[in-house]
Amino acid sequence: MNPAGIFYMSRPSHIFIAVNFKQNSIFAGLRFVFSKDEDWIIARCPELELSDQGKTEAEAAENLSDMIGTTLISAIELGKLESHLEDLGFKGVWTQGHTRLFSLDVDRRVKGSFHEIDVKIPRRVSDSLDIIYN
Repeated sequence: MNPAGIFYMSRPSHIFIAVNFKQNSIFAGLRFVFSKDEDWIIARCPELELSDQGKTEAEAAENLSDMIGTTLISAIELGKLESHLEDLGFKGVWTQGHTRLFSLDVDRRVKGSFHEIDVKIPRRVSDSLDIIYN
């Protein structure tokens, strides 16, 4: 079980983002695709249409994870998380208690590695969640 309180498979057939409004956390299982560009390793998350770079694959993955966290928190702050994810093809699968799960079917033609991202939602943002989601 992960911080969002949901179970998932180690080789998922779906990409997911779970937002737990009570624990002020985002837990996601996303696919990263890596490539090399001269001296940099590029990490790309095709489902969120985001990418970042680093000198190593681990650094590129960490930078991309940070960017994804910042992007999702910004979407929450703007009250646009659901519409942003829907625009990318995600569907709100269920809400259970204080957790909202979004899922996306995997395009198996795109190869990549599965990465878990655990993001703490800042207090200034989580205060607005009570108004939006409760």
